[in-house]
Amino acid sequence: MLYLIPLIVFSCNQQAGDSKTQKESKGLGAGPQGDKKDSLAGQTHLPDSLLCVYDSYLKAPETSSLAKAIYLKKHWDLENDTLALALIDSLSAKNRDSRPFYFKVVTLSYAKADGYFAEALGYGGKRYVDSNTVEFLSRFDNHYCFSSRDLETWANILMLYFGIGADYKPDKQGMIKYTHQLESKCKNCSTTQLQTLSRLSELLKVKWEALLKKPAQDAG
Repeated sequence: MLYLIPLIVFSCNQQAGDSKTQKESKGLGAGPQGDKKDSLAGQTHLPDSLLCVYDSYLKAPETSSLAKAIYLKKHWDLENDTLALALIDSLSAKNRDSRPFYFKVVTLSYAKADGYFAEALGYGGKRYVDSNTVEFLSRFDNHYCFSSRDLETWANILMLYFGIGADYKPDKQGMIKYTHQLESKCKNCSTTQLQTLSRLSELLKVKWEALLKKPAQDAG
């Protein structure tokens, strides 16, 4: 049920299964300090290829083993709920310098998202996009860091949320209403960001229409 999903996301604050998990999840989103390359991520005076190099986060002991494994494309799974759900929370970390790194990790995590984590990812992903719309769109200003394929992944992440309620509220105009809400938060967006929003809106529209055509038991 949709109303249970917030409990899933915030369950990462519950007691972890062992002390190692507690130590790793506690540091998520904090990020190392003082690394010039990472702290300047998003600054346009750096070459595009350097804006998505996150070496300091990979070296930092406070970065969880799960985040490192996902980023480096090593063997990983989402069985540890505490570490997995903490990744989603890190999208909105107080240390904004760390957010691009965790945005990359969460984007990659979609490849294995199912069940418990998929619901949390849909809820947490939408919450991040809604609360940080311009920041979200700006991630795709640099195609070295996030590609059109990554944008489609985020359309899929949002559909994890919308798909849950499709059985109960099959509103054909629902996605149009949602993208209009995003547009209302983008009054000061750049041309590139407006183009990204337009592409996202089109992706969501197509996916929404396809979802509504499915039999009720297959939606969600």
